Amino acid sequence: MVVIFLGKLYNIVRGGEFVRNETLRRLIGKNSYYYLTKFQKIEDTNTKVSFNVSGFLFSYFWLSYRKMHKEAIIAFVLTVICNSVQPTSGLILSILIGAFGNYMYYKHLTNHYEYMQTLDSVKQEAFIDAVGGTSWKWILIYWAITISFFMLAISSLLLIL
Repeated sequence: MVVIFLGKLYNIVRGGEFVRNETLRRLIGKNSYYYLTKFQKIEDTNTKVSFNVSGFLFSYFWLSYRKMHKEAIIAFVLTVICNSVQPTSGLILSILIGAFGNYMYYKHLTNHYEYMQTLDSVKQEAFIDAVGGTSWKWILIYWAITISFFMLAISSLLLIL
């Protein structure tokens, strides 16, 4: 697969056939050129490891920002469980999300892209609006939940003392 950057237009070459990929760029939203080049590397090298600094630093916040809700919920629950058992074990999860974050995002978007091919153009537009791009709203929701869990843990500790 070859990604050609032409201003705001991306084309993907698969088996000599050009597929106009404005749709994939719109699904990605912000930083689409970064992700398209990472996706190209994932396909060219057939590797799942492609480090994402945002995924490492912000784990489930980054997943929710990129609208990977199922993955964000799983990461959040695992973070709560890991940190309640061993406070530093959440770091391992962050490293894993960082190491495999681009691949997870690649699979997430390719699944959406394949599903979109079954929709008519009007439904495709609505689908892109619903699942594509980024969302600060979800970061705020996870932030509120995280603060709530933190406050619950603090109050539990104060009750014990």
